[in-house]
Amino acid sequence: MHNLIWVWTSEVEDDDWYPGDEYVDIVARDGYPANNTTHLSQAADFMKLRQAHPNKMTAMPECNSVPSWENMQRDRALWLMVAPWCGGGAFDHGNSAEFWRQFLNNENVVARE
Repeated sequence: MHNLIWVWTSEVEDDDWYPGDEYVDIVARDGYPANNTTHLSQAADFMKLRQAHPNKMTAMPECNSVPSWENMQRDRALWLMVAPWCGGGAFDHGNSAEFWRQFLNNENVVARE
């Protein structure tokens, strides 16, 4: 298959399951810390993945509270992409309409309209 992007989602301590750089384009981590409503950057997971896979982009394809740009920038945890679980999660866990307006209108965030 051509023109596909292969994402490997890690549990952070599971390198034995990593298929190898030749098969993976992006490494990812789902972020569901308990009681997260403050848009944490989840920097510890980001840094572990970056250290284990320094030549790969790092994404968060599922989360509860979306990390704010300010927290990601402060903690140097610049996730390639972030996305809340859409089973109601888009507006749960502190992801208010006002948060989304600020986040998606940030000049550093690429959002598709």
